[in-house]
Amino acid sequence: MSNNSDKQMPLLDSVALAKSLGLRPKSKATLDELIANPKISQVDAYLKHHKTTSRPTARAHAARLTAKDNSKIYTAAHVGIAKKNIVHMASDNSVQPATRLKANQDILDRNEGKPTIKTISTTRNLNINIEASEQLKSQFTEFLKQKTQS
Repeated sequence: MSNNSDKQMPLLDSVALAKSLGLRPKSKATLDELIANPKISQVDAYLKHHKTTSRPTARAHAARLTAKDNSKIYTAAHVGIAKKNIVHMASDNSVQPATRLKANQDILDRNEGKPTIKTISTTRNLNINIEASEQLKSQFTEFLKQKTQS
């Protein structure tokens, strides 16, 4: 990255922001966990940073925490910085081309939506009526089962 002051990546003092919003350290840690790891559930993030081991209790407290206005403001501040960083990486020639490409794809996906992927599936039904002995019917049925499973 270049050292130009106009190209400086925006910084966020998350500790000061959390303090100004009245977030407690464990609440901040839970929100940070959710921001850093979007695949983790709210319950798991809450359990990781609080003493309770009860999932129903953690579910209720995590839902209450993430619904609060101060939590939404804290999270939105991080999202805004992340978006600015993506835009910066997309246009900064000192960033590796593969990283710039990924940043540009991310910008397009967020603004235009991900491209639709078409899938085609076909289903065929085959009904056969055979006049045969019970033994021949069972042999043929067994043969068809083997062929359709492989």
